[in-house]
Amino acid sequence: MDNKMSFFDRFGMVAQKMGNQIHLRTLRDAFATFMPFMMLAGFVTLFNYVIFDPAGFLSSVISSGILEKIQSIGTPIASATLSITSLLIVAAISYHMCQNRNYENTIAAILVSISSLMVLTPMMTTFTPEGAKNALEIPNVIPLDYIGASGMFVGIFVGLIATELFIKLSKNKKLQINLSGNIPPAVMKSFNVMIPIMITIVSISIV
Repeated sequence: MDNKMSFFDRFGMVAQKMGNQIHLRTLRDAFATFMPFMMLAGFVTLFNYVIFDPAGFLSSVISSGILEKIQSIGTPIASATLSITSLLIVAAISYHMCQNRNYENTIAAILVSISSLMVLTPMMTTFTPEGAKNALEIPNVIPLDYIGASGMFVGIFVGLIATELFIKLSKNKKLQINLSGNIPPAVMKSFNVMIPIMITIVSISIV
């Protein structure tokens, strides 16, 4: 019994250390923040394609036209949650990383992370017209596959790396632009992180 208890004690200590590791803690907090959006997307999907399906059981009570109008309410909600999963998670990760690092300029870090994710996102998609053999390339389009659930791993990677790099660079006094005079605080903060923002985004683009 003592051996079993000692094993569980050691396991508990390891789990506690892992839970306190800043990157794992950041991911935990980010996904906890992100969870309501996923729950909303799940409920919308359930109602839209099961309960309010124009060909479903409610069609005998409610006209298909009304059901389609109800579906039109839920479709944009799904697009604004599930279809931009990577954008939401990268913002949440960046925010909680700043909290765990005690970094005050949170909004700058979030914007840097989102911009870094978009740097890695191909602004192009392909489309094959009906009857055509070759696919057409459509530029200046953001494919939802890259910013949705399938791009979550990239979002996690970018959220952690870009935020860490930005925070370290922004704490370097040599990279800060100090303005003199009666300067609004928001403008002062913006100039202080201007060079770190540029270095971070360019570095991500190179990678």
